[in-house]
Amino acid sequence: MVDIIVEVESFKSTSLQINRPKWTDVYKHYPKINAGTLNENDEPAVSLFKKLFGEDYDRRVFVNACATRVSIALLGANIKVKGDFVIQKGEYKGKGIITSAIKLLKWLSSDSVFGKADIVINSPSCFNDVYSKLKEKKGIYILESNNYRWASGHATLWYNGNAIGKHNYWNHAKSIHFWELK
Repeated sequence: MVDIIVEVESFKSTSLQINRPKWTDVYKHYPKINAGTLNENDEPAVSLFKKLFGEDYDRRVFVNACATRVSIALLGANIKVKGDFVIQKGEYKGKGIITSAIKLLKWLSSDSVFGKADIVINSPSCFNDVYSKLKEKKGIYILESNNYRWASGHATLWYNGNAIGKHNYWNHAKSIHFWELK
C-alpha cells in the first residue's frame, strides 16, 4: 500500500491510499507451471481445485479456474478477496476466492478495491488491438466475453507482451479490462 499526498501552492491534500499490491507479489503467488520459461502456463484447474478443496471437490461447481488463480495471486499479495467460496485446505484455508471472471471484474472495479480499470479495450478485432494498448505492461487482465455460451470471461495476468500461457482470448472479448501493477 502506498500513501500519496499532493501539494500545490498552499493546498495540501489528505493522504490517498493506493491499495494495489506489487506486481512481484501477485506474479509470485499466481498458480502456474514452468514459471519464467517459454513454456510458462496456468496451473491446471483439477490440480488447483484439489489443493484448495481436496480430492472430492465438486467438479460441477469448480470447472474453470481462471478467476480462482487471480484470487490466489491476490491473497498471496495480502489482498483480502471477498469471495463466493471459502478455501478448505492449504496455505489459504479459510480465505475467500472468486470463481467467475465477471464477478472478479465487478469486485476489482469497485472503489473499495482497485476502482475502474486503467485501460479498457472494447471489441478488439485482432491481437494487435490488445498488444498496442498493453505492450510490456504488467498487471491483471480480465476479459468480458462476447459470447456467454463460451464463458463469462477470462481472468489472468499480463506481462511480457501477452497473457500467461498466451491465453489472451482476444477473439472472445466484448471488452478487456486491465489494472497495471508496479
